[in-house]
Amino acid sequence: MTSTGSDRLHVHIDHAMPLVTAGLVSALRDRQGFNVSDPSTLHPDMRLDVFVADLPRLLTWKSGARLNGVSNSPTPARAVVLSDSDCEIHVRQALEAGAYGYLLLDSSLEALAECIRSVARGQRLLCESAARRMAESITHKQLTDRENEILQLVANGDCNKRIALKLDIAVGTVKSHVRCIHHKLEASCRTQAVNIASARGLLETRSHGAALSTH
Repeated sequence: MTSTGSDRLHVHIDHAMPLVTAGLVSALRDRQGFNVSDPSTLHPDMRLDVFVADLPRLLTWKSGARLNGVSNSPTPARAVVLSDSDCEIHVRQALEAGAYGYLLLDSSLEALAECIRSVARGQRLLCESAARRMAESITHKQLTDRENEILQLVANGDCNKRIALKLDIAVGTVKSHVRCIHHKLEASCRTQAVNIASARGLLETRSHGAALSTH
């Protein structure tokens, strides 16, 4: 039994890596039950059920409310993030932006197809490592957005004075935030805090060999 046009899932692929987009469009078009579009074939009146993208693309689409505006269907399109990172901060950003699914780039095509079907039914599906990150995060005290921002600068090797200048806040305020970061991460110093944050996937990048100033 073949799927008709009305019962096919309409999936839009928009990944920052053009080869990923092209490869997924080609592969999913061969799958029964999928109609697939990419940025070059997307039409404003097109029905859209599931949106597959990297995290920056998802954030861009959400900020422009395009997931609501493009979709010609009773409910907004649900998003699946396809990423090369299972860092807690990235998984959390995706979920907070409304993603229903989160998979890594090394996932199988079958895993992606099943994720798309599950998400279209309103179910949430995370790959094993992303689900583990989020499960572990429940047991930890969460950093605020400002604390995450300062932690990233600490990991880059910035001292308190430089952080204060970059964020246009007082040095004393930076010191207070750093103390809170140490407390929440159960760290005794900046180096330990960065190491713990790195292990938990709280850092987007880490400058290798950066000096961690205590001033």
